[in-house]
Amino acid sequence: MSTVFDADRAFAALADATRRDIVLRAMTGAEGVAEIAGHYPMSFAAVQKHIAVLERAGLVTKQRAGRRKVVQTNVESLRQARGLLDEYEALWRARIAGMTVTAVHKDPDALTMTLTAEFDASPERVWDLWADPRKLERWWGPPVYPATFTFHDLRPGGRAEYHMTGPTGDQPHGLWEIVETDPPRLLVFVDRFANADGTPDHSIPGFECRVTIESSADGRTRMLIDNRFPSAEGMAKLLEMGMEEGLTEAAGQIDAILAEGVPA
Repeated sequence: MSTVFDADRAFAALADATRRDIVLRAMTGAEGVAEIAGHYPMSFAAVQKHIAVLERAGLVTKQRAGRRKVVQTNVESLRQARGLLDEYEALWRARIAGMTVTAVHKDPDALTMTLTAEFDASPERVWDLWADPRKLERWWGPPVYPATFTFHDLRPGGRAEYHMTGPTGDQPHGLWEIVETDPPRLLVFVDRFANADGTPDHSIPGFECRVTIESSADGRTRMLIDNRFPSAEGMAKLLEMGMEEGLTEAAGQIDAILAEGVPA
């Protein structure tokens, strides 16, 4: 007999471990209620209630086999439950595929925090987001703290100077000391807080930032921003200041920049 699949009832029924086990045992359709009850350390009445819940959810039926009634799993209902989960998984995978930041991994032992992001753009276009200061200042910083780069030289031994402007007009300053550059694949710099005159602010620890840009197997471009801290104390202080959230929000603005001028 065909029944309408009720997802709420089905998943509520399957939330119980005993009922899930009954569904597995009933796959063979060889046991009646009394025989199934013999597998569990509970009363016969309790097992009857579990089977009744599964019946109302459409997950099992009682079928006559000769002079006996056996409990049999409704495989079609399980297929429909699986189909619903597959739909959610497909939506989730589509969401992940469209996300800019796919992961942020912190390793306290290695003193690192690595942000991974993927883009529907070439490595050259992603590199340009670092190489062009006007593009860089559109995303380097959370939305409420946009950046302004006043000096920008990404050659080894060079530096970049910038400040961010907060919602109340405050302007924290920062600078990069460029260590290594290999366009469009690699940029390594020491990121420091700075005073208003551009000198390093040594009251807050600086850290090495290693940016790697590479083509991924699915035709997209993967960017890793690997931050390496000088000490556990320095890492803890920067994370407490909201570094993870700020960097994630900043990188989340990149897709909109890359989408400009791209045919729909």
